[in-house]
Amino acid sequence: MNLWCKRIIEVRLQMNKNDDVRIRAGTLSQEKAAHFLENLEAFSTEEIRQMFLEQQAHQIALETRNEELRRAQMELDSTRRRYFYLYDLAPVGYLTLSEQGLILEANLTAAKLLGMARGELFKQSLARFLHPDSQNDYHLHRKQMFETERPQTCDFRMVKKDGTQFWARLEAIAAKGEDGAPVCLAAMSDASERNQTESKLRESNELLFLFIKHSPIFAYIKEVTATESRVLVASENFEEMIGKPGSEMAGKTMEELFPPEFAKTISADDWAVVSSGKILKRDEDLNGRNYATIKFPILRENKRLLAGYTIDITERKQAEDLLRNSEERYRGLVDLAVDGILLGSHEGMIIDANKYMSTITGMAREDLVGKLISDLRFTKESFAKNPLRFDLLEKGEIVLSERMMTRPDGSEVSVEMRTKMMPDGTYQSIYRDITERKAIEYKLRQTQKMESVGRLAGGVAHDFNNMLGVILGFVELTLDKIDIAHSIHGDLLEIQKAATRSAALTRQLLAFASLQPADTKVLDLNETVEGMLKMLRRLIGENIHLVWMRGTDLWPVKMDPSQIDQILVNLCVNARDAISGSGQLSIGTRNVTFDATFCKDYPDCIPGDYVGLFVSDDGCGMDKETLANIFEPFFTTKGLAEGTGLGLATIYGIVRQNSGFIKVDSAPGIGTNFNIYLPRHAVPITQIRAHKASESLKGGKETILVVEDEPSVLKVAEMMLVHLGYTVLAANTPDEALRISATYAGGIDLLITDVLMPELNGKDLAGKMQSLYPRQKSLFMSGYMADIMTPDDTLGKGVHFIQKPFTIKGLASRVREVLDGDEP
Repeated sequence: MNLWCKRIIEVRLQMNKNDDVRIRAGTLSQEKAAHFLENLEAFSTEEIRQMFLEQQAHQIALETRNEELRRAQMELDSTRRRYFYLYDLAPVGYLTLSEQGLILEANLTAAKLLGMARGELFKQSLARFLHPDSQNDYHLHRKQMFETERPQTCDFRMVKKDGTQFWARLEAIAAKGEDGAPVCLAAMSDASERNQTESKLRESNELLFLFIKHSPIFAYIKEVTATESRVLVASENFEEMIGKPGSEMAGKTMEELFPPEFAKTISADDWAVVSSGKILKRDEDLNGRNYATIKFPILRENKRLLAGYTIDITERKQAEDLLRNSEERYRGLVDLAVDGILLGSHEGMIIDANKYMSTITGMAREDLVGKLISDLRFTKESFAKNPLRFDLLEKGEIVLSERMMTRPDGSEVSVEMRTKMMPDGTYQSIYRDITERKAIEYKLRQTQKMESVGRLAGGVAHDFNNMLGVILGFVELTLDKIDIAHSIHGDLLEIQKAATRSAALTRQLLAFASLQPADTKVLDLNETVEGMLKMLRRLIGENIHLVWMRGTDLWPVKMDPSQIDQILVNLCVNARDAISGSGQLSIGTRNVTFDATFCKDYPDCIPGDYVGLFVSDDGCGMDKETLANIFEPFFTTKGLAEGTGLGLATIYGIVRQNSGFIKVDSAPGIGTNFNIYLPRHAVPITQIRAHKASESLKGGKETILVVEDEPSVLKVAEMMLVHLGYTVLAANTPDEALRISATYAGGIDLLITDVLMPELNGKDLAGKMQSLYPRQKSLFMSGYMADIMTPDDTLGKGVHFIQKPFTIKGLASRVREVLDGDEP
């Protein structure tokens, strides 16, 4: 045993000689190991064993520590990588500058703001990118920063590498670099929009000041605290009221302008307004004249501001006195009014009413007098939504409210009431029948809502189509460069498929919002309907069973597929609302042929072959009166805010647009059947598909000028056309395009331009280019066709258009079509 231990220690001793780390970590030192070997015989076996175990424990602890250090180093490296990744992706440009202003480090955002590659910025002076007007400010702030070691923030006018100017906000602080040298750490952001906003705000404040100063009424703004109220600005005409113009009032407190008691009252009122946040209205007498004053608080940062104006109402007061004195003289006019006029007692009893009040309420005048106002049978809901403000009435204010009233015959009428409490405690009210106005307002709100959705859809689709065009273009070009067996080929196809589906969804959105004409295609109606079934089942809910009855050997139809989707969605939503609880909704298709005899009963029907789309439900059904009006715009059987009355009107318009007609059968308690017939298209779908499959890319050698203000779209369009063999000139702005056209030695055969651009729209650019190249042809491109629509929603004669996003095959086909056409 002793010999075995001796050998182990000799090995350990040798290891300690080769690995100083083990010795430092607490393992057996060389001196102790040598001593142990010399006196090995003096130790017992158990002591040797214990020493050996201690040595092993030290070794395990050391290895554990080394593993922890290795993991900590890996975590540190990962953290550093994440930091630099976030540093580069930060939305703010970060710069490290030397004391002389040289750029030592920059992230990608800073490079983008300055219009240079990051590698090009190294050792460049930041002053190089400063506009001459900002040079002095920059050097002054930099000097102050290093002298005071305080952060500096300032806006500078910058010039990018390409000459583009913008305002940048630089937030900088002095620091020490890794070598101890002083450096500047700066964050740079684009402040162009903020500077424009601040400039407009300053202009607005100046206009407000001028407005108040020259106001024909007595207007003012004050800064108010609990102890004083001080004028900031006042109109000059205050000299007419208190003998001092507004310019002398500015900066003075109430105590400096008015007698003590009057000043104390005004200051108390001012503080009450700003502390409560409520508007104060008060009539006052001053120097024998009557004034009406309105004060209201203005919230701005940490200041309590008050604005107010005073109007001389002396003449109005006199007129009111004359009016009261001549009330009897004009009593007859009250009965000629087209509004209901009612006088009530303080207890709510009707004292008097004019003739038109009988028309509104459906009660005779003599029956109204003596009744309580509450007997007019106002609905509880209208009281809950718009309670009468008795607190305002007691202050003598006119209270406006709306009510729904039920007449004795059961009919309902909406009324607008203007009520005022008179000094003697009686009430005067004017009732106006607004039933028709409410209906028109509701329909107008619905129409405006749809228009807003349409405008939103157009704006989103315009930019979204640009991005989809870039994705689709680069995917197509990349697919041409990669072998089909490559591992990422399938991934690119999935990206292409997703982008294509997104483009189709955008076109549907635009078609729904009526921002482009129908994009008609030859369709198999069965395939189109089946593509919608999953969505329709989610739309109608689980309690309604959807049955699909597919027609056999269905003829093709030619129309916009998004219109089919719109028809199905509207009809299924109506069916869902008509079914109470559970029920069944059936959708089917079939071929139908109509002769002249059948068409006599349907003016929209022309004898011939049709493809029928049938939607039926077992809901509540409709009576004959409802059936006669279902296709009228804004007609709806649903309550307010539940339907627009445009769904069936839209369907009717779509079917008429496609030369079809609708037949509807319905009865109360039985359900509703919608039969939509669309004309058969003569060309079989198989022939059209075969024709499309045979299409191939066809390029050319002509020279094409591409103008697009979106750089990524310009780049992908240029790459596509170069790939097709064309000579391509690219311009990011209309001015650049005109310069290229004027200096280019060769001829330009085709102009491809975006429709909407900041400097000049595509149509005007094409007109100017025509003067340089009379035979040059033009092809317009845009995210949605509303950009190039004429007032009658059609493309102008001879106008060629390609909609974004486009594929390389679509671009190739459209370019050849335009170049090979006869029209310039």
